[in-house]
Amino acid sequence: MNTFKIKSFAGGLNQAADDSLLSVNQSRNAQNVDVSSGTLKTIDGYSKYIATASPAGITRLMKFYKNNTTTGAVTSYLLAATATAIYYYNVSTSAWAALATGLTDGDWDYFNYQIAATDVVIMGNGSDNVKKWDGTTFADLGGSPPKMKSVTLHAERIWGTGVKATPNSVYYSDDLNPENWTIGEDTAGVIDVPTWDGGVCLGISNIFDDVVIFKTNTIHRILGTYPAEYEVKQVYSTVGAIAEKTIVSGSDKAFFLSKDGLYYYGGISAYNLLGDKAQDIVINPTYAKNAVSIIYKNVLYCAFPEGTSTTNNAVFVYDLLNKTLMIWRGIAVTDFMEYEDKLLFASGATVYNIDENANTFDGTNIVSFWETPWQDLDAFRVTKTADTLYFYAKGNGMLRVDMTFDNKTKTKNITLTANGKLHQLSTNLEGRRFKLKFSNISGSKFELTQPELTYEADED
Repeated sequence: MNTFKIKSFAGGLNQAADDSLLSVNQSRNAQNVDVSSGTLKTIDGYSKYIATASPAGITRLMKFYKNNTTTGAVTSYLLAATATAIYYYNVSTSAWAALATGLTDGDWDYFNYQIAATDVVIMGNGSDNVKKWDGTTFADLGGSPPKMKSVTLHAERIWGTGVKATPNSVYYSDDLNPENWTIGEDTAGVIDVPTWDGGVCLGISNIFDDVVIFKTNTIHRILGTYPAEYEVKQVYSTVGAIAEKTIVSGSDKAFFLSKDGLYYYGGISAYNLLGDKAQDIVINPTYAKNAVSIIYKNVLYCAFPEGTSTTNNAVFVYDLLNKTLMIWRGIAVTDFMEYEDKLLFASGATVYNIDENANTFDGTNIVSFWETPWQDLDAFRVTKTADTLYFYAKGNGMLRVDMTFDNKTKTKNITLTANGKLHQLSTNLEGRRFKLKFSNISGSKFELTQPELTYEADED
């Protein structure tokens, strides 16, 4: 009797090769499963982080931290932008309170800073005046800065771009004075980044202590620490960014969504992150600009509109340590945020929390499955007669197992228990190649370990 065993599922999703050429720990067809520990299990669900919905659909999540200089205590605020307003969640009243209404764009960028001795959050959307909030007063940022859509902080200056009237320009404030925008030799200024290829400045970020400009077709660095030194250098790359809110940085790389998929920037050049691992997954190019990303606990999450969807309805989940990819489906995301050590996201008018104790998507069943690649065990001429499939599984509800040999499939459903047990399924199938598929049923939760198939081999 021969044995075929999957020792680990940690290879993740891989559509870069023909199904028959993949490693046994990879899959071309899987969703809503977690393989980071080597076992195969359904992903965590999500639940409402704030029970009360905001007054309108949330377009952007923001956070602000204010220090009490007397007591040393830090107060955190969760902010939510809508198409025409900005709100913060008042924990004392358990309600959303308006900071500003009558705004003209809900796509804000922001960062936390300090003006004089006052903590503030500074934000811009490219349409309204740049704003500031100190926890009490919401007002225009002083100095009449340009209406910048993307903003960041570098060397104690505010940097911004995405000004509609000057789409190829980058602006910076005076150092240590974010409310001085008067252009001078050593104070505030503007840098033009023309490329004459139809591209415009989409985003700006402080990455590895460089100001990095993401244009439609190119990427540029601004070198230097003060105006007399500033120098624009184009990054070696064949792509630019198409979604400003996907630009995120980790310990040694920054990541962004381009027209060719997810890319990473290492300080000098930009490279394709996934290769062809997700080649069968189609991102709607018309609405890809709405994609959003976050890095949370060494995992890159990128929500995007899949297929013909006009909203983000799928999430790439890329493990930065193990370099493996998975995909979540059935989850609509307009923005991500790490807040109080939790992974939050906005969907509609509600803020949700990825919750290890949740078995559903806020009451909706999670659809999870993993299909192994075809296996001929390097002997296509040999007919395999399967005897028994063994595996250890735990969870709740039912687990579906599909066993396919050549063109014949046998399906069996098993009952899961919380403590788990060893299962053995009689197969009585034969063929030159085979594959297995494990699926949850009606939103069941499962974890499966090291399936093992015994078979007889009959060489022609």
